[in-house]
Amino acid sequence: MYTQARLAFNATRTAEADRSWSHFVEKAIAGEIRRRAELHNCGEDFEGVDAPFSPGRPLSDH
Repeated sequence: MYTQARLAFNATRTAEADRSWSHFVEKAIAGEIRRRAELHNCGEDFEGVDAPFSPGRPLSDH
């Protein structure tokens, strides 16, 4: 997945007006938040208490 993300970024960054890799990732996350809000929260912003994740949990490469 990470390889395809890098390749997609490099192939389309000019056409998509990505300012940086971080901007690319930010846009991807924003799209996923919108998708989940539509699917699970009637399109509304999620509410609750924002807190850091517990440390030490590995992130999957899948």
